[in-house]
Amino acid sequence: MIHSDETAFMVTVEPSGTVYGFMLGYNHQDENFVIGTEFEYGLSSTEETLLFADPSNTFGYDISDEIGKTMRLRARFGYAMDNFMPFLSAGVSSTTTTMAADANAYIDVNRIGFGMGLGLDWQMTDTWSFRAEYYTEDFGSAVFNDYCYVCDTWDMNMSMDTARVSASMKF
Repeated sequence: MIHSDETAFMVTVEPSGTVYGFMLGYNHQDENFVIGTEFEYGLSSTEETLLFADPSNTFGYDISDEIGKTMRLRARFGYAMDNFMPFLSAGVSSTTTTMAADANAYIDVNRIGFGMGLGLDWQMTDTWSFRAEYYTEDFGSAVFNDYCYVCDTWDMNMSMDTARVSASMKF
């Protein structure tokens, strides 16, 4: 969500797109209980641009938000049942976002956040497993100032919800 201090408007920017990346992890199983750690790295093509007009409607400009790379380090807690394992996960995340007001005023912001989620793993073979998962993260707030291109200051609160399916190979 983006908030302009000068205009007192609340604007929601919801970037959407695709993320590609890799994950490394380790699981330890004691009977049916599974505890693991995972590291993820993703490159994203998620962005959104919208036209913003000031209250007097004398001018307007584009606001865009783009998410670049994302990294996560998290713990997983699961319960194995035959070939299926429901799990909970929680951890710390890092992402790079770019906020821009037109092409002449932009800033890259590195953010640290915390997340949690739930999912289901399906062990299809001894080597391959598939996963469906929902993960939500909160990255807090960052201030964007366009240095008087449009003379506005923006407070950008960021949270990210991710729904995904993936395939994993054990080796």
